[in-house]
Amino acid sequence: MTPLSNPWLIGVIILSTATRFIHTVTLEAEALFYTAPFPAQWWLLILVCLLPSLMAIEVNKLLRKRLI
Repeated sequence: MTPLSNPWLIGVIILSTATRFIHTVTLEAEALFYTAPFPAQWWLLILVCLLPSLMAIEVNKLLRKRLI
């Protein structure tokens, strides 16, 4: 059984993702939590900073799987 075959899991993932973005999308929540959306130009920098750590984790998983 794959995780994607569980409809409850898919629903919770969607709900969790949506609740994380609500505080930056609605004006009332922005004022309450003192947040603001990122400018579009920042997302490239965020992804560039994220990729090395993500790659390191995935390489670590691959090496552990092959060595065990």
